[in-house]
Amino acid sequence: MSESKRPPIAPEPRPSSLGIADMTAALQVRKLRSRRRTIRRWLFSAVAVLLVGAAAWAVFLSDMLALTTVRVEGNKIIAADEVISVAAAPMNTPLAKVDTAAVQERIAALAPIAEVTVSRSWPHTLRIVVVERTAVAQRLEGGVYQWVSADGVVFNATAERQEVPVVRTATVDPQLLVSAATVIAALPPAVLERLSEVQVISRDIIIIELNDGKQILWGSSDNSPLKAEVIVPLLQVEAALYDVSAPSHPVIR
Repeated sequence: MSESKRPPIAPEPRPSSLGIADMTAALQVRKLRSRRRTIRRWLFSAVAVLLVGAAAWAVFLSDMLALTTVRVEGNKIIAADEVISVAAAPMNTPLAKVDTAAVQERIAALAPIAEVTVSRSWPHTLRIVVVERTAVAQRLEGGVYQWVSADGVVFNATAERQEVPVVRTATVDPQLLVSAATVIAALPPAVLERLSEVQVISRDIIIIELNDGKQILWGSSDNSPLKAEVIVPLLQVEAALYDVSAPSHPVIR
């Protein structure tokens, strides 16, 4: 008996590719989407430019953020009104246009001011923070005590004596006052507790007067730390004058 032949298996139909019409429609959709994205980007850019322009106008041109208040901090000696007057900040000007460096420079010229920082405090305030000089000595002149800083600046004057050493100089020459301040900073407690005043006759002749009438010839302000070390044991010896102007060869009389 002969075997029957199986009919050949027909291949499965493959999905047909898109027609021309379908491809055209897909391209149009992609173009439309791309166009919409481009429009959105342009719109976003335009809005951003408008916002930046509006912000710039508000900050630099309008009075919405104008300077209306000047605040002074850290002052004890100098009055806030004096600082504000010297600052000469342009009121009702846009705060962003205020030249803080120029304001700072004007205030720094005031004698009581050691340091100053000027900054903007939005929306309407200029903030001035000052650090005032500290008196390390006082110069007596006509019954008035002039306050002297470590850098030799006379920055205040009062009728009352302060709790700092008294300095006598012929003039307010800053070099003489700096020399006095240098010596005072180096004086040991054994001298400070007996100190009456410091006389600065010249840069090379500084005499320390003690409250019991004795004197210390200090010489110049050079080598003051070494002179301070030398004077302590010398004061244990009874004398009217202690000469440490040459600290390696001190002399007592």
